[in-house]
Amino acid sequence: MKILGINRAELVVADPNAGADVMSELFGMEFETEITESHGVLSRTDFQSGLELAGPTGGEGSAMQSILDARGEGLLTIVFRVDSIEELLAEAAKKGLEVVVDLDLGDRTPRYKHYRQVSLASERFPAGASFTFAEYEER
Repeated sequence: MKILGINRAELVVADPNAGADVMSELFGMEFETEITESHGVLSRTDFQSGLELAGPTGGEGSAMQSILDARGEGLLTIVFRVDSIEELLAEAAKKGLEVVVDLDLGDRTPRYKHYRQVSLASERFPAGASFTFAEYEER
């Protein structure tokens, strides 16, 4: 598995829409909206700058609300682009790293021909940071 670069930084925020409005006003960023119902996550992403603001959708069981309740707003994860998620998963298993999210969007997004990302538990990473790895092909 080869890391190809940083795709984006994700911040967990209470209100992604308000955060996107502020960043748009200050820096002219253009945010796309995505909702992942299965995790209760509202994401606002400016792919040009590589910034994603993620927060709860307001429904029950939001993964983002749990994080906000435990830690408040701040850095959620850094997303690295990799050439092979399958190789990443094999290496993570060998090294005893827990997969906490495995999100395969396939070809269901307008931006990507295929997209899959995997987040690994952060206990062993520097500064307790979370790292996510994505394999994708842009349209």
